[in-house]
Amino acid sequence: MKKITLLLFLIVFQTTLFAEACLWKSVEHNAMTLVDQTDPKDFSMYPNPAKSTLYVTSSKQAATMEIYSITGKLLMKKDLVFGENTINVSVLNPGIYLAKFSYEDNAQVTKKLVIN
Repeated sequence: MKKITLLLFLIVFQTTLFAEACLWKSVEHNAMTLVDQTDPKDFSMYPNPAKSTLYVTSSKQAATMEIYSITGKLLMKKDLVFGENTINVSVLNPGIYLAKFSYEDNAQVTKKLVIN
């Protein structure tokens, strides 16, 4: 997510031709990319928190799971099949990750994943 900061400077002119700076204001805007979100019932991910093995059940064909660090670095990418998939997460350090599921119809869903 990209954070954009905009500073506004307002100058007020009075009838005496005297200019006065009267306001500095910081405006923050979080820019987001919009994508189609899939129905969360189309998949399940358990256990969460996980230790060494994560089970992902997908009710759609041609799905991909990507695991990102909290800083946005791609750590793992797996192609999923219809039904149950077993993912070895023992290579990940304990912490919080983002699991992003993408489908061939461009639908996506992202969930928090905790590794113990």
